[in-house]
Amino acid sequence: MQGIDTVVLGIKNRSELTECLAAEADGRMSQDVIAAIDAAAADPAR
Repeated sequence: MQGIDTVVLGIKNRSELTECLAAEADGRMSQDVIAAIDAAAADPAR
């Protein structure tokens, strides 16, 4: 995502931290996933 340098995680426990670290280890998200996130974030009804 252009202009995004840092993500602040709001984890509640070690299990959530483990999930976040595993997701980061998977590498970059696909363009399809990024487009879906962008579309959801741009939708004022959400």
